[in-house]
Amino acid sequence: MWYAFSPIVLIVLIGFTIALPLSIIVYLFVNRSELYSTAVYQRVGFLYDPYKRSAPWWAIHDVVLKMLLTGVLIYVPEEERAAIAAMLCMLAIANLNYFRPHKSSLLFWLSQLSFL
Repeated sequence: MWYAFSPIVLIVLIGFTIALPLSIIVYLFVNRSELYSTAVYQRVGFLYDPYKRSAPWWAIHDVVLKMLLTGVLIYVPEEERAAIAAMLCMLAIANLNYFRPHKSSLLFWLSQLSFL
């Protein structure tokens, strides 16, 4: 029964964890000069509205980080999980402080606290 259900799992795995973030990255890259035009902003502006103009890609950063924290840590040996998770969170804190993507300082500090 497990092998009968595995194609559905693979489709969701590939579609949700790889294809969705990749398609958003490609769309943002192709329309990078027009992200704040009315047509593009009405279509996908909700993705980058809470972020500064210098970091519209931050939602993708968060998705990839969460995917790494939940997915990769499942496959890492138990003795190394805490260390790898701590390194990923420190990298996220460094990125957060370097790019400062949030318009709201409260949201910035909540993100800082959650990564810590």
